[in-house]
Amino acid sequence: MRPMLPRLVTSTLTALLVYAGLLAPEADASASAVQSYGYSTYGSIANQAGVAPITFLGVNSQTLTTPGTFSLGQFDALNILPASATLTYNNTPFTINLNVGNGTGFTTAYQVSGTLNGWITGSGTSDMVASVTSITGGPPIGTSAPTSPPFPASDIKINVSQAINAPNALTGSDGYTTLYAQISPSLLDPVPAPEPASIAVFGAGVIAWAIRRRMTRSKRPVRD
Repeated sequence: MRPMLPRLVTSTLTALLVYAGLLAPEADASASAVQSYGYSTYGSIANQAGVAPITFLGVNSQTLTTPGTFSLGQFDALNILPASATLTYNNTPFTINLNVGNGTGFTTAYQVSGTLNGWITGSGTSDMVASVTSITGGPPIGTSAPTSPPFPASDIKINVSQAINAPNALTGSDGYTTLYAQISPSLLDPVPAPEPASIAVFGAGVIAWAIRRRMTRSKRPVRD
């Protein structure tokens, strides 16, 4: 039975090294999951008659990284109110379309919906807040062919309540407020896999225990 021991050790070590090697690429793949996309946005605010006192200024040909934070654009409170005037919004809807390049020459549209509530004055004070109510994914722009979006709409996170800056007629300035979004993958934290080094150490310990046990048994006196 002794000649079998080297072969047992060799086969066990080979299996452990192969298994450890299979795990190593998996760790490298998860570390390289960061991706970049080109994107543009445009938005609108409903129920505004005449010259819109608040508009949304989108961005064009920017780059976002997943995971990461990026700008959707700015709310622009125009300097058209007299210093003594107050503008009030009550559940005024707004929408922002986010177009993200999917690598095939087309873009995938996501729509951010929300409401404006509160007041601003021409003298520069405000308690107006923009609240995001939903984020949905739409069909690709420019094609009817089904394609997969770069990431699910549920991965887009936006501050629920964003204070809106008021214009200031005294200084002649508009009120600009940047709305930021964050791409946060919705995947649950994976159960950590054993590291290859840990597997090798564990395997070496098992082999050492087996050798010691076999040697101990071989040294026992033979009874009549």
